[in-house]
Amino acid sequence: MAKEYGLKSERGVALMTDVNVQNGSIKTATKNKILASFKENMSEVEKMIIISTLRSKDCNPQWQADVLKRKLMYANGIGTVHGIIFDLAKDYAIDLQDA
Repeated sequence: MAKEYGLKSERGVALMTDVNVQNGSIKTATKNKILASFKENMSEVEKMIIISTLRSKDCNPQWQADVLKRKLMYANGIGTVHGIIFDLAKDYAIDLQDA
């Protein structure tokens, strides 16, 4: 899935793994919206933010904010999810280098 969306980094692969495990993939209609939102020369982080935002909108409204926060943690490399502060580079050696 990472390749499908032009993600090459460890964080990109981690995000897409999270999408598969936690959300069961991305619907075709959402995929089309995501890809249509991508611009030429867009950074991978910008792509991950779009993926995170649009994928979270497909969730039950009750969980959308939680899903978005979790996905953006991968996109940004840091974040607080369920009260736990994550720094992917520092704590897990997961960053923007190619996977």
